[in-house]
Amino acid sequence: MALSVLGVVACERELLPLDPSLVISGYEIRGTVSDRFGNPINGVEVSIDYTLEWVDGGPEPVRVYEVPLLGESITVSVVSRDGRTAFVEALGMQPGGPFSYVWDGRDVLGQLVTPGVYEVRYQSAAGIRRTYPVLISGTRATTTDSLGRFSIPDRELPVGFYPVPEYSPSGTTYYGNLRVTSEVVLGFSIHGIRSYRAVSVRRDQAFIFDTRLD
Repeated sequence: MALSVLGVVACERELLPLDPSLVISGYEIRGTVSDRFGNPINGVEVSIDYTLEWVDGGPEPVRVYEVPLLGESITVSVVSRDGRTAFVEALGMQPGGPFSYVWDGRDVLGQLVTPGVYEVRYQSAAGIRRTYPVLISGTRATTTDSLGRFSIPDRELPVGFYPVPEYSPSGTTYYGNLRVTSEVVLGFSIHGIRSYRAVSVRRDQAFIFDTRLD
């Protein structure tokens, strides 16, 4: 199969694992990116777009926390599936009443986080008060190394995750809940040029392939 984007052709071939005894837990994608002569390409950004399927019309995940009448000091943190803290912001004392926070998908340095499922937490001195999930899709997952290699771990392949709430473009109308499927689209980007590859992953089996950019 060949993908042509802005004059660049990406040819892919699936490779068998070098070690047949290799066992993984969960999902994983590994690959290499090279030019037409087989030379590895360093610095290719690899992104992930998830495909979603509609499941049901609700209930909508609750993102509002009712702060006690006397008020409460709130800290918002965002944690990945494997427990890594991606973002923290201490918001200080909040008045009694409904409180909500919309995370913009960026870390403490203002950079977009890698794709995957994250949990937004509202915390006070009494502990975690409210949590809700966020799916980040379409951002950079990794970059190829000097040998053209890249690897996408299980934490960035949340196959089967539910619920992923769907809203209108304005964010005001809730449509229903979706689920992440085993089909993902990888984007390869370098020097402003992008190409794409659709991949179907399987549990406990590493998907390994080679991509060539001509």
